[in-house]
Amino acid sequence: MTGEISRKGAKAQRTQVAKVHCHPERSEESCRRSSTGHKIRVASAPASAQDDRVTTSPSRFAPSPLRAFAPLREALIVLAVLAALVLATPVRAEEGVVVRASEAQVNFPRGVSFRLEAESAAGIADVQLQVNTPGQRYGAAVRNVRPTFAAGPSVTATWTWPRFGNQLPPGAEVTYRWRITETDGRVTETPQSSVRVQDSRHDWQEISDGPITVRWYKGGESFGRDILGAARESTARLRQIQGVELRYPLTIHVYASQAELFEAVPGAPGWIGGISIPEFDTVMIGIEPTNLPWGRRALTHEMTHQLVFQMTHHPTLGSRVPTWLNEGLAVVAEGETEARNRQLVDEAVDADTLPTLRALSAPFSAQSGHLAGAAYAASESAVRFLLDAYGPEKMRALLLGLGDGLSPDESVQRAYGKSFDQLEDEWRRDAGLRPFDRGRADGAADDGSAGANLQRDPSDGGIPWTVWLALALAGATLVAAGAGGWLVYRRLRS
Repeated sequence: MTGEISRKGAKAQRTQVAKVHCHPERSEESCRRSSTGHKIRVASAPASAQDDRVTTSPSRFAPSPLRAFAPLREALIVLAVLAALVLATPVRAEEGVVVRASEAQVNFPRGVSFRLEAESAAGIADVQLQVNTPGQRYGAAVRNVRPTFAAGPSVTATWTWPRFGNQLPPGAEVTYRWRITETDGRVTETPQSSVRVQDSRHDWQEISDGPITVRWYKGGESFGRDILGAARESTARLRQIQGVELRYPLTIHVYASQAELFEAVPGAPGWIGGISIPEFDTVMIGIEPTNLPWGRRALTHEMTHQLVFQMTHHPTLGSRVPTWLNEGLAVVAEGETEARNRQLVDEAVDADTLPTLRALSAPFSAQSGHLAGAAYAASESAVRFLLDAYGPEKMRALLLGLGDGLSPDESVQRAYGKSFDQLEDEWRRDAGLRPFDRGRADGAADDGSAGANLQRDPSDGGIPWTVWLALALAGATLVAAGAGGWLVYRRLRS
């Protein structure tokens, strides 16, 4: 017989409710008494009575199995709150410094602009920018520059790396990082970032074959392939007739005209048709699609500079090839001597004003158009003489000597078995001139032709003694005049 537990006493409080199965040996009255006014302890029935009893409902006051995990649940809640707080806090580059922005923007052709926004509760006292061009074959080094900024708890620092001449050509990679010093002396360095210089004003096309890549934006695919073919032919020809070879990859940027090339190379002389930037394995050249024959000659000229640099480059000394040799090889590589160059050399020989090779060792870019043309013509004449008289193998030996770190004089001696002056005299005699007279005190030639050099010959003995005497007399006169004036002043005062 089944009984039901009633409310305990007259109170409305709820207590444990269970259905109780009376044992068969107990009377119904006994079972009823047990169900009123007494606490019931529910016990398991004997195994023999399993089928006759009703299952007891679980008490709401019984311990829940999930309570054992309560400490773990609370710990997880605490961790979640802490994680939310961390994510909501700005990331600090280091103690006290918050970097809000660090960026670099290429403004071709003007330069690359860098910008930093940072703040610190302690205050920022100093900001430095470290930049580098790691792809540069020679001369790559970290530069520490001082950007424009105002010290304080929040700073905005800016600096622009200007492009000038052969600096930062298309394709150059620039790495940078900021160094921030707080007023308490703590220093923070941002992670290194990089930006690549590109001329984004044009929609470039690109084609490659082995180590040579050509990029252009005006003209169809056939134009690009013509330039690539010309570059391959120039490489093979230069190795055969001059002994120079391509050792590293080369990228050629073809602009649609000389004017557009000039815009892309700030600071370059207006007469250039192309520029070789060997430190970055780059050639920039202006070729109109309708003037491909001239473009081939100009391309060969600039590629020669690349190959010569690669052969003469020394890891610590760089390339010390003299300009007359570098430009002479490039002009010879173009092909037959142009009529204008032949005329300039003939005029110099007739007037006995042919420049010395030492005077032609400095860059020609600072010269005016006519003087630069005369320098190119004389350099071509000297190199053609060396190639005709001694062949490409001697020239190759000369270039490799420079690559080994020898000076031009030392390299000439090792390659040709003669001194630099002896070799120059042979060239002058071949051109129809007397050897240069290096025995005079002033170092000038017998005919005074040294006065027409593009720059003063390093062998020049200096200023004549008559000039020194005139300067001394002028100085003595000034001293005497000053002393006389002082005496007159003292007399008037007294």
